[in-house]
Amino acid sequence: MWDWDMWMRLPEVRKGRECVVPDISRTYHFGASGLNMNSYFHDVYFKKHSFNTQPLVELKNVDSSQRNGRELTLSDITLECGFSERTCPNWPTTASRFSRLYSGTVLT
Repeated sequence: MWDWDMWMRLPEVRKGRECVVPDISRTYHFGASGLNMNSYFHDVYFKKHSFNTQPLVELKNVDSSQRNGRELTLSDITLECGFSERTCPNWPTTASRFSRLYSGTVLT
């Protein structure tokens, strides 16, 4: 049996999609040890996570969490930031497009 967060990362579940994990989850990782967990990892990554206990939550601005809205927002923010220097010599140079880095693989 998989924890939900491990299950969500499986290729057959993701189907090439990105996963958006909420800042305040409606679930909590209670197990401090097990197949995919040890007490150190639990303490570092899960122990201090906020946990929502309200039964009814009104979601706002959900359109921005959909792929096109989210990518446009990230694109706008990135364009506003600019770059001060190139810190990674292996990073591809793209003048008019963004590059994405996923697990050491560069996609443009």
